[in-house]
Amino acid sequence: MNFIKKHGLVILSGLVVGIIAVALVAFGNPKNMGFCIACFLRDIAGGVGMHRAEIVQYVRPEIIGLVLGALIMSLVGKEFAPKGGSAPLTRFVLGFTVMVGALMFLGCPLRMVIRIGGGDLNAIVGLVGFVVGILLGILFLGGNPVSEWTVAQTTQIPALTGMPGQQQGTPTREILEQLSVYNAEKGNSREYSLWAPKEVMEAARAYSAEIHPVYGRSIWDASLGSYSYDTYETWQEDMYLWMSHLETTGETEYLRTDENTTTEAGGRKIDFAACLDSAGKAGIDYILLPEDLSEDVQKELQEAADGRLRSFGGYFLIVM
Repeated sequence: MNFIKKHGLVILSGLVVGIIAVALVAFGNPKNMGFCIACFLRDIAGGVGMHRAEIVQYVRPEIIGLVLGALIMSLVGKEFAPKGGSAPLTRFVLGFTVMVGALMFLGCPLRMVIRIGGGDLNAIVGLVGFVVGILLGILFLGGNPVSEWTVAQTTQIPALTGMPGQQQGTPTREILEQLSVYNAEKGNSREYSLWAPKEVMEAARAYSAEIHPVYGRSIWDASLGSYSYDTYETWQEDMYLWMSHLETTGETEYLRTDENTTTEAGGRKIDFAACLDSAGKAGIDYILLPEDLSEDVQKELQEAADGRLRSFGGYFLIVM
């Protein structure tokens, strides 16, 4: 049951894409692909006059639909966050290499899986190469949620007026600005990971691509479940539930009863010490807590944090 709950949407999406690929072949797309992002981009390049191979000169409506659909979903889900980056030559070379691999060696994952499903065992060679490439990428990008390899590679581009985290003068924007300045003054990487109350987490991703929230809006916004592929570990869910409970009640202990199995009769207790332990293991850099708490609760949090709790811009800050 838990497997279906966590992965059912992904499985259903895969089935839908597979059916669409078969339908596209029936409507005239090449039988050896049906749906291939790399191939469609090549066709669009020809359609706008960037190459002269007439058989693959066609502005593909599938790509236009994908881009517009992704834009609409990001706007509806308030996840729209324009980003740019440095090292354009490196990005160009990597993009060129990916396209060569996708077109020559079945490196387009969508086309590769569709061909395997159609019985083309040659695509398995592409699958092996894909897995090896992903593993190599993990070696570069793995470990801490904030990868050192990507430092200063991505920057935020001003978004449309009114996007979450972009409004001037709001409390969430002000605290994120203060935290980013504080992080820079410490001489750290410009990127950092954050655990904070919901309103700050909601604004963080839109405010700056350099902030890595420990979880996204889909953990509390059920409307995003219809198209979000985010899945969360138990420790992330625990941290979200504990923070929500603290914001709502001002209490530091939460009894989780929504699980199939519990470690204690009547539910499993989640306290701040357990959340701190999870935050440390995940490599979280900063924790923000609401400041409107009773003195007893503040004292309890201070003891659990070994004296690291301090006032910071209307919140309590813990530097991990």
